Amino acid sequence: MFGKWNTKSVRVEMALTGSLYLNDVQALQAGLIRCIDEGNKRLSLDFSQVEYIDCTCLGALVCVHKRAQEKGSLLELKGVQGRILYLFELTRLDKELLIV
Repeated sequence: MFGKWNTKSVRVEMALTGSLYLNDVQALQAGLIRCIDEGNKRLSLDFSQVEYIDCTCLGALVCVHKRAQEKGSLLELKGVQGRILYLFELTRLDKELLIV
């Protein structure tokens, strides 16, 4: 699940919580792409309270990352830890996505 969008001019911040499954991820991806298309230059996702993600979440993040690159925007993932960080490392997405 995810909380409210916090938009600050050209920056969008989102704190994610709990588990992210297909339905949640589709809405998140659509919202992030809309933010990029509207001209937001920095998207920051806080994963510190996320307990589980599935492969659809990984795919959505790659898709959003690519759109951000195309539009000159930046997607950053904050607070990634534990099993979720391990999943990013296992898939080598920690080398592709900006994890801070």
